[in-house]
Formats: sequence, C-alpha cells, structure tokens
Amino acid sequence: MSIDPTGYTLAMSICILISPALKTTWTAALISMRSFARR
Repeated sequence: MSIDPTGYTLAMSICILISPALKTTWTAALISMRSFARR
C-alpha cells in the first residue's frame, strides 16, 4: 500500500487553503447563533 505523493501534497494544500475559510465560517456561525440566542 503506497501513498501517491502528488495526490497527498495536493490534498494537503487543499486542506490548508480550505481550513481558514472553514474557521471563518464557523466563527461567523457561532457569533450569529450567540446574538440570535440573546434576543
């Protein structure tokens, strides 16, 4: 069972690119949920 280095590198770079966007989305969702619960 060998891992394709190019595919692995590609997957890693995609994860690195996507994670900040996901973090921002989650933060925005949490903030909106908190402000919604306050009402």
